[in-house]
Amino acid sequence: MAEAPAARGASFVLHHHTSGAAEAPPLERLRTSAFAERTVIHHSDQGDSVRAEPPTELLVPEADTAVHVCGPDGFMTRVVTEATAAGRPPGQLHTERLAPAAPPAAGDEVATEPTVRIASTGIGHPVPADRTIADVLTAQGVEVELSCEQGIRGACPTPVLDGEPDHRDEVRTPDERAAGDRITICCSRARTPELLLGL
Repeated sequence: MAEAPAARGASFVLHHHTSGAAEAPPLERLRTSAFAERTVIHHSDQGDSVRAEPPTELLVPEADTAVHVCGPDGFMTRVVTEATAAGRPPGQLHTERLAPAAPPAAGDEVATEPTVRIASTGIGHPVPADRTIADVLTAQGVEVELSCEQGIRGACPTPVLDGEPDHRDEVRTPDERAAGDRITICCSRARTPELLLGL
């Protein structure tokens, strides 16, 4: 997560939280990395936790900054709660889960078997209830970006040119969901009978 902004020369601070040093296998890599001077390591067993004392950067909202957090649900909930209480808007908060949250409730989508249409070819592909949009597209030879295939990494947001997505991922912000102009095809579905994708 830190290597990409470091490579572009972006300004950031990496806070690495663990229960204790024994549970932190990447510590040596962090200490010898190109961004070692911008890395702060915290161990809960030494009283240094986000609950006891949130990082200063988290509590000082700035319009041009973002917070990216990855980890267990309880940890991420605490970080988001602290950041929100400090006045950070939801659009600045980005989470990446280690595992998907509880599965979304089934049956609330309008289209139980929507069609995804590819804008570049005009070809439509029905998406059965037991398959994802990504499954169907890759089976048809359509090249798509994928990573976790669980909606927790954010590698596959795909442009939506028409139709309404039924967002089921863990990475899109409320504002991004409301815009409805991208869909995480590995897990999300459609609220309309058809989605036109910018592929």
